[in-house]
Amino acid sequence: MEEIRQELEKTKNQLEAILESIQDGIAVLNSDFTIRYANSTMNEWYEENAPLEGKTCYRVHHALAKPCADCHVLRTLKTGEAAAKIEQPDHNPEVDYLELYSYPMIDDETGEITGIVELSRDISERKKAERELELTKSCLDKANMMFLRVSPEGIIRYANERVCEKLGYDRDELIGSKARRLVAEKSSVLERNEFWQEIKSSGSYVYEREFETKEGIVFPVHLISQYFEYEGEEFEMVFARDIKERKKM
Repeated sequence: MEEIRQELEKTKNQLEAILESIQDGIAVLNSDFTIRYANSTMNEWYEENAPLEGKTCYRVHHALAKPCADCHVLRTLKTGEAAAKIEQPDHNPEVDYLELYSYPMIDDETGEITGIVELSRDISERKKAERELELTKSCLDKANMMFLRVSPEGIIRYANERVCEKLGYDRDELIGSKARRLVAEKSSVLERNEFWQEIKSSGSYVYEREFETKEGIVFPVHLISQYFEYEGEEFEMVFARDIKERKKM
């Protein structure tokens, strides 16, 4: 019996050591929302309420007297399935966003939910990157210059609003089509593979062409094609400016 007790104690200590080493916040909740266990990360994030054991999660997270309306733990208790949500905590100025997951602990014999494992992940940096990406995309969309992202094969992967306005296409019509469709038929164009190799070897290529709108109107453009590689993906960034007024001078 003593050997079994020691073995169980050893297993418990090993499990706690693993949970304490995890950088995400982990808590085990009872079905009445009281915290049965919280690792050191959770206690650091909610240090004003530490130790967390014995307190309800909604009091610790939100200083509320009952579960919040969109509580992921409540959804798990009702459905018996994992749930998730993203929230902006007000307890720690260094953590802007948390991604929260709740998983049911189910008794094998009775099928009853005996507790909830809650995982809290700091996604502040990810959300910041997403905001920066959205800001960059918005700037590109609103820019006065036409901008395209083109694959090595010459397929349009992105076109900003200015491209659509100047050429009369909906964005859905352009994405997935060949960039060659934008160039007027009489405009001399290098074979795509040759042009791509030129961009890739030199880094950038400055030139002039004539674009043709969906309605068949042709106008001259000044272009800069820039080679770019990101996380193993290669593409061409094309910046185009209408120069018909300049040509009239």
